[in-house]
Amino acid sequence: MAGIFDIKVVGLAPVDGMMVQLANFGGSKMSLLRALGVLIQKQHTRRVLSEKTSPDGATWAPLKASTVERKGNANILVESGRMAHAWSLAFGADSVRMRNTATSSRSKGVKYLPFHQFGTRNMAARPMLGLSAANEREIHEVVNAWVARRIGIAA
Repeated sequence: MAGIFDIKVVGLAPVDGMMVQLANFGGSKMSLLRALGVLIQKQHTRRVLSEKTSPDGATWAPLKASTVERKGNANILVESGRMAHAWSLAFGADSVRMRNTATSSRSKGVKYLPFHQFGTRNMAARPMLGLSAANEREIHEVVNAWVARRIGIAA
């Protein structure tokens, strides 16, 4: 097929060994998926609890005075902390899925995350889902370190 190339390195034992190791990641990639899932989970919790910015770096709109009065504080997107700490991870053979499983004080599913993410007619959007440039750098560091450990070089 046009556009697909297979390259095999021969005669360079260390490089050949690395290529063989890279080709055999199959069963061990779950450790990478778990590491990335946990990292992305922490990034989103941090975004809600302390960064207060959207993935593109925009600072979230401040709360309306009436909201601050009702809550008793101006902590954006945090009332009980349930949503910030309820990121759930599910792992597949080649994937990791993160979703928010927050429940209300009456153990009912909380369905307000999309309203925060996209806003409503009466509420400013405060996007939390997605990866910032700093998040992507952290992810690359984890992947590079993982690959380096598998092929036996210092990261």
